[in-house]
Amino acid sequence: MEADDAKSTATDNPERNHSLGGIVDQINPTDIAPIAPSTGMSASESLGNLGPDAFLKLLVAQLKYQNPMEPSDGTQLLQQTAQFTQVETLQSLADSQEQLMNVTQFSLAVGLSGKQVSGYDASGNEVTGEVDSIRFASTGAELQIGQTWVPLSNVVEVAPES
Repeated sequence: MEADDAKSTATDNPERNHSLGGIVDQINPTDIAPIAPSTGMSASESLGNLGPDAFLKLLVAQLKYQNPMEPSDGTQLLQQTAQFTQVETLQSLADSQEQLMNVTQFSLAVGLSGKQVSGYDASGNEVTGEVDSIRFASTGAELQIGQTWVPLSNVVEVAPES
């Protein structure tokens, strides 16, 4: 079926148009982006940068375009409000977990200060030596061994204390 046929089918059906308040005409399938698999994005990025305002706008649009002769069920509205609250709570929880992970990672890195470690720098070169300092970069904790910075995730061995 061609795009013109699909559009005419949606607009030629007055019952369908009336029940959706003409919103079908406003949907352009080419504007819808596919959902990509998880790529290590932060919690807020994983929602496609949709904030609480976007969910409220969707809810208001639904109420605005509902059929006045058949208004939405009150329990349905409560369910949607509860779902909105759950999304906000999950977003907050994900942000808190990310902060906790960062603090844990930094605490672990501080514990390695002055110890002999082996690992790989960002270029993949093997580095061995005493941890001189620690910094927290956008990618996580990094250890300075001599003049080289090694991501904490690239540490492969910590020598036992003598």
